[in-house]
Amino acid sequence: MRVDGCVLIVGGEPVIGSIQRVRITKAHAYDLIGEVEEGGIAASTAAYEASRSAR
Repeated sequence: MRVDGCVLIVGGEPVIGSIQRVRITKAHAYDLIGEVEEGGIAASTAAYEASRSAR
């Protein structure tokens, strides 16, 4: 099975090519709608690194 859904960002300031935290606000059959959370790239990077080190 192949999953090819998308997260459509409708709020906040997304940065192309980066990992950012997105709060999902709606869901459709194959896609999610969300907003970039406060804290920007630094907060997103810190959260990602914390989740990787917890494994």
